[in-house]
Amino acid sequence: MELRLAWKYFLYFITLLLLQVLVFDNMVVSKYLFYPNVFVLFILLLPFELDLNIMLIVGFISGLIYDIFIHSLAFNAISFTVIAYLRYYILKLIIPREGYIANTLPSYIYYGFNWFFLYSLIIVFVYELIFNFLVYFKVSFNRILLNSIVDFLLSFFFVMVLHLTFYKNKL
Repeated sequence: MELRLAWKYFLYFITLLLLQVLVFDNMVVSKYLFYPNVFVLFILLLPFELDLNIMLIVGFISGLIYDIFIHSLAFNAISFTVIAYLRYYILKLIIPREGYIANTLPSYIYYGFNWFFLYSLIIVFVYELIFNFLVYFKVSFNRILLNSIVDFLLSFFFVMVLHLTFYKNKL
């Protein structure tokens, strides 16, 4: 990966991490502590060409850094690592007819809104399901399911809004 592209992803990382920690983690929805997670957008936007091993390392480290900021027990590190792993197979599952274009981002700009919608939907839902399973494992299955669904809806909404906002000039 060239230096310019690495710098761009570093800025994505910092921007999304700061948005997550300073804005979205302070946006508590109801007494049940539903939190939208937009930091998952960092994993969503990583290049197609990234090797699976590198993807796993990036997923783990980015989740761990987020966990350090919020003082959690590596729940994000585990969740991010799992979605980093599954992302490879999800991308194979939803490949467009013409295939992926070299040196492009997984974005609606290159593959259309429907493709990005489905891609984000799957990744964000899997992340929220894993994360809430880890957090609420001892509580109840209903709590895991409730939090996963509500957090997913909130996270998915904000992920789509942020992605469309970041790339609005390309419409």
